[in-house]
Amino acid sequence: MIKQLSNIKGFSLLVILIVAISSMSYSQNTPKLKLKEKMYWREATDAYFSNDFSRAMLYFKDLHEKYPKWSTLNFYMGKSLYSYSKHKLDAKPYFETAAKQNYKDALYYLGKMYHLEKNFDKALLNYKLYLEHQEEGSVSVEEVERQQDISARASNMINLPRDIIIKNLGPVVNSEFADYVPLITNDESMLFFTSRRENSTGGKLDPYLKYFEDVYVTYNKPEGWTTPTSIGSSINDERHNACVGLSPEGNILILFQTDKSGLDGDLYWSEFDGYDWSEPVKYDDHINSKNNEFSAAFTSDDQTIYFSSDRPGGFGGRDIYRVTTLPNGNWSAPLNMGPTINSSYNDDSPFIHEDGKTLYFSSEGHNTMGGYDIFKSYLSEENKWSTPENLGSPINTVDDDIYFSISASGKTAFLSSERSGGYGDQDIYEVTMNSEGYPTLKGKILDISDPSNKIKATITLEDFETDKLYGVYRNNIGSGNYILLFNYERKYRLTIEADGYERLETELQFNKPNPEGYLKNFYLKQVSK
Repeated sequence: MIKQLSNIKGFSLLVILIVAISSMSYSQNTPKLKLKEKMYWREATDAYFSNDFSRAMLYFKDLHEKYPKWSTLNFYMGKSLYSYSKHKLDAKPYFETAAKQNYKDALYYLGKMYHLEKNFDKALLNYKLYLEHQEEGSVSVEEVERQQDISARASNMINLPRDIIIKNLGPVVNSEFADYVPLITNDESMLFFTSRRENSTGGKLDPYLKYFEDVYVTYNKPEGWTTPTSIGSSINDERHNACVGLSPEGNILILFQTDKSGLDGDLYWSEFDGYDWSEPVKYDDHINSKNNEFSAAFTSDDQTIYFSSDRPGGFGGRDIYRVTTLPNGNWSAPLNMGPTINSSYNDDSPFIHEDGKTLYFSSEGHNTMGGYDIFKSYLSEENKWSTPENLGSPINTVDDDIYFSISASGKTAFLSSERSGGYGDQDIYEVTMNSEGYPTLKGKILDISDPSNKIKATITLEDFETDKLYGVYRNNIGSGNYILLFNYERKYRLTIEADGYERLETELQFNKPNPEGYLKNFYLKQVSK
């Protein structure tokens, strides 16, 4: 019975589709399709309107061989390639064909194609032509005018690049597949990232014909970044497993994992004990919701998490929220970061610097120069966030630039980008900021009797004169490394505490700037039994 009803429903949809095809205007150059071709068109459009663009293209290509000038078909092929292909500009000839056949929406997308080519004059011309016939299209005047502003802004920013060096991490780290969400430890010794390469756990493809996500790690050695390795079976399994946030010292990972269907997922956390990563634990409903949570970031004391979500009640598609640890150890209710940070478009991938006052995030809104751009905002003494500042060219491009993370020193950062010249549809890039950065003190926390012992320590830095808390830091339990920030010509009280060890307290003051940062190891004594 169920099968019969399904067949009736399918027949009805086919009839509706045939009527829709027959009613298309002559200006769209609709051909008369044979029965098999109508079935192909139905399968293709079902996939297209379900955003399954890779499957749609399988059918569109067969139809295009016979009907290469069909305007609607060309437009759908162009939008499919623009939406899922790692080479978005492959869509351009299809939009050009559709535009020649008087398909008005194609003019708008040709504007976006020229924008990606940095041919801003032609982009603006196509947007202008579209506005002259906007009543025949589906894109609003407001959105087209926004794209005009984006092209004009991109032209200005590219002509005024910042003093920044950006380079692809190369084929050792990047693959021909998607590599993204680079998460750097504060001492720059390890980089975690997400990849959809073919040797993923299980080797399966998702419904969109891409390999499932796995988490990888690479180590910073004098000779360069090491060949990435899987983070391990405690985290990577046959589902989607993506790293989306990292505690500054590198001991806790925030992960996105899907359920058994591979379609819905939530945020989890896993902790490193010095040897292995723990089984991921799901965050409660203060962070997870019935909607999607995409990325997250810890403050240096691990007591606050910034995360992005498309839950109802926000200002746009994706918004950035904040939760803090309550005295009872639970997370607070999520607080939307408000209209200063969140725009009416997608705002995603928050990263809070070690100073606790500088928030980096990516946005499709604000004063973007195309797709997602990376912005930063400062928290004032009055506890207000500043107007987000676009990091400019060459960090940002005319395409998507997202998942920015920066070292404690503020001199080295990483991001993932779809800019031209990469190895896959997203690549990881290293950014040298060419700035003074932050004064840092770094070294190891070691057992004075046995340096091979792994110590998990908390470091508290207080102003010596005012007793004001300056920062709370932790070391990496695997390496023993720590790094902390301070101001020159200020005197501090530094306290180190660890289970099973005597409390260490010392004074700290540096007056002479050192661009490379100061080095100092601390040795703890075990508590006498």
